[in-house]
Amino acid sequence: MNKFFHYFSGEVIELGDRVRVVRHLGYVVEIIQPGSDTALTCDCPVGGVVTAVDWDGTKSRHVWTPPDGEFWEDLEFIARRH
Repeated sequence: MNKFFHYFSGEVIELGDRVRVVRHLGYVVEIIQPGSDTALTCDCPVGGVVTAVDWDGTKSRHVWTPPDGEFWEDLEFIARRH
């Protein structure tokens, strides 16, 4: 069974979501399930979310691991992928 992660505002995080990360736009490229091979490789046993963000012209990927297992506030939901 897959774990669902949520934005601080309450929406379920989905692959392809457009997001804002500390005033920079990006999107969700992967949702890492707890205990998966990817979770172990990324050193996030509780799972998390991978975002691709444009940091002032530099493309960057970041793994977000929820501090309390459910929510985190620097990852802001903008819109669903269409």
